[in-house]
Amino acid sequence: MKLTGQYQEIKKDNIKKSKRTISRNQKDNIKKSKSAESDYNESANIIENGRMILGLQMTSKVFTLFVLWNLVNFIYFFFGMKVRENNYLYVLFPSFFLEV
Repeated sequence: MKLTGQYQEIKKDNIKKSKRTISRNQKDNIKKSKSAESDYNESANIIENGRMILGLQMTSKVFTLFVLWNLVNFIYFFFGMKVRENNYLYVLFPSFFLEV
């Protein structure tokens, strides 16, 4: 079935409009992907007015250091030798962990 007259023009206009909206959406996706950069841990940093927010950049690194430090403290507490002296509890790391 072939469209004639004004119906053919309406169909052409609808096709052109849909192509425009697709290209706009693609441009928006490109802009969004460029604005979100990642740091060492690949967590997205938000950029506002061309500047990266420092707090969001540091959170992933601080969290990693926090987890590693707690792991070290866990090892010291459970595998170290506990010595009580002058009402203080000292945890000494055993030397057999340090031998090569």
